Amino acid sequence: TTEIYTLSLHDALPISWELNFRQVELESDTAKRLLLLCCFIDPADISELLLLRGCTAQRRWSAEGEKVDVQPDDSLRDKVLVETISNEIAFDAAIEKLLSFSLLRRNNDINETRSFSVHPLVQFAAAQRLKVEEQDTWRLQAILLVSHAFPRSEDLEPGYGFHSTLLQID
Repeated sequence: TTEIYTLSLHDALPISWELNFRQVELESDTAKRLLLLCCFIDPADISELLLLRGCTAQRRWSAEGEKVDVQPDDSLRDKVLVETISNEIAFDAAIEKLLSFSLLRRNNDINETRSFSVHPLVQFAAAQRLKVEEQDTWRLQAILLVSHAFPRSEDLEPGYGFHSTLLQID
């Protein structure tokens, strides 16, 4: 006897994504890592500049008013991911792999800065494939990247840290 399987649209999409996720995992570890990072960043506008700033040294003002280079904290970072983002060819290859599986979408370039988006359901489906500990690891990667790209400074922001208790704005 021949069994006929019927899939509803409700079933087809998750199955399609699962097949795409598995194929990306087989073909490109760097693309897989980039997708997992994107699962824990705002899905609408993932700027290439954000990713690059989060992985490279940033020039900041010190408390003494001098310019200093602040290196990202590499102790907890995924080194393969950082190398991928920092290397234009490797980054482009990983992005193209994700675009080819429609797991990422290229947004219109603004001021020659590329940005990407990922559908929130793709984010959810990719993140749900991970164990809770792995989700926490990738969430930490996203936090480290964004916090290095856009740091807060107690020298520039009076409402930061200790100083916030001194400000009583009514």
